[in-house]
Amino acid sequence: HPVASAEDNLSYCVDFVWRSALPALPVPWPRNQECPRDAVCVPSADHLVLAVSHAWRYQAHPDPTGVKAAVICDLATQARAAHRPKEGTAIFFDFLSLSQRPFKEGQEERTEAEVQRFTRALAAMPRIYVLADATLHLGDLHETSVPHEQQAESLSGISREAQALSVDCAELEDAVLVQIESEVRIQSWRRKPASKVAYGPFDRILDVNGMAVRSIEDFQRAQRTALRQCTPARARLERAPFGKRNQTSSCARGWIFLERFCSMLKVATVDESEID
Repeated sequence: HPVASAEDNLSYCVDFVWRSALPALPVPWPRNQECPRDAVCVPSADHLVLAVSHAWRYQAHPDPTGVKAAVICDLATQARAAHRPKEGTAIFFDFLSLSQRPFKEGQEERTEAEVQRFTRALAAMPRIYVLADATLHLGDLHETSVPHEQQAESLSGISREAQALSVDCAELEDAVLVQIESEVRIQSWRRKPASKVAYGPFDRILDVNGMAVRSIEDFQRAQRTALRQCTPARARLERAPFGKRNQTSSCARGWIFLERFCSMLKVATVDESEID
């Protein structure tokens, strides 16, 4: 298939997934590393190749509730019926096709080799969208909030103050923290907690004993203050099991613009009767 020319040895860094395998995948869909190997294929000239263009709503997973999964399965079935390929339908969907960072407990970080393959895949992506037989542009879908995510007061009817989780700071001493702009979030654990906890990666630290936490230094300073005052240091956490939400419209995202531009180029080179 022409898409194979998007990168030397494309199958080394990019996996295409059979359309027929998608309905059997658990929701939320697994990342590339956990995708069943019998669901992965290398497209040939007789396959229909579809590329999915979509915006990630969450930092760690593009589709926590399976809303996109249902739409992709439906559109891919329609595309297959319209194009009637001799063989199966292969799909490029970044979360399934490229190695990804962990999104839940127990998953390993990307290896150095996986990071290298990911970097090569990113460079090949524009050509994948140009050379695919068709692109499924999803746009902004209406997605419900994920389980355990702290919601806005207008959605839940419960104040954000009441939803926050109070935790002894000593429980967070093995947490690896990361600062994203003016937010401090749990990234991972140096050592797994001895007992099950109600919080985890991507949760945000709001404050410690009422002192706002906008940087890792703020968090450390608040703990030192509590120690000097001989008072327990308690942090309030905002639950975010799939990471920080991205509220930016798909129309305003660079990758989406590029993928739509690739479709514009393809449309401009064919007769109007071939456009669907």
